[in-house]
Amino acid sequence: MDPNFLIIGALKAGTTSLAEWLRNHPEVYLPELKESRFFAYDASDRDHRQSSKSIYPIREWSEYRALFKNSADRVAIGEASPQYLYSQHACESIRERLPNVKLVVILRHPVRRAYSQYWMRVRAGKQSTPFESAVISGEGWVSCSMYHDYLKRYIDTFGRDRLCVLLFEDLISDPTRELNCLCGFLGIDPDRQNNELPRENAGRVGASALLVRLTENRALRLALRSFIPVSVRRGIRSRLPQGSPIPTLDPETLAKLEEFFQGDVARTSALVDKDLEKVWGIHAGAEL
Repeated sequence: MDPNFLIIGALKAGTTSLAEWLRNHPEVYLPELKESRFFAYDASDRDHRQSSKSIYPIREWSEYRALFKNSADRVAIGEASPQYLYSQHACESIRERLPNVKLVVILRHPVRRAYSQYWMRVRAGKQSTPFESAVISGEGWVSCSMYHDYLKRYIDTFGRDRLCVLLFEDLISDPTRELNCLCGFLGIDPDRQNNELPRENAGRVGASALLVRLTENRALRLALRSFIPVSVRRGIRSRLPQGSPIPTLDPETLAKLEEFFQGDVARTSALVDKDLEKVWGIHAGAEL
């Protein structure tokens, strides 16, 4: 059976934890492969074709459908690839292949989301610019916190009623309410699963860049998946040196950078009919 829901984003907003929670629900099927990224793969793009399989592991429709071959007895069938939110090709490809699919997105305070991604890049040896400078200069990955235009593309394509918008902060403060909302959207029984989200991909810094590259190397994970059970792999990963929690974001820097996202937060609030300005404490001026 083909998937009937997709978790499309956002990056560093809790999609891994939510996917793991859903995977443990008896009425839900998610493949073992994390982030197939199938719909973001553009076969007409030379860079995509020449990219490593670790970046785009699933490239054929037959391969993608095979991920769900054991899902026949489940009510909700889906996968999580947070890259989809930011990809125009993904939006178009999803519409073509899965025109009736339900979409789930998690939004997070834009500065804190960017800060989490920043430290992920630092750990991987991809970032040396100070965080504040990176945001102000508009480095490409910072735009992942500018939600409005990405969400509007999906709403214009599928309709607002096909998009379930969850907030990272609400999943932390009131998981029961948010998960019940999600279960209603997916048509599954909320009472068949506990309301404790697993803690996945918690931001940490200090582990060696080599260790980070090894543990986050998708090609290596794909190779190991064929002969090492998932329970064993998770046990190994949990015992690896994790480093220290990422540094707390300076309140003055936070307040300064919130101004950078004010307009987008206001527009996104109106688009999804959620008071993000109140939840995140980011208020725009009179003009957007």
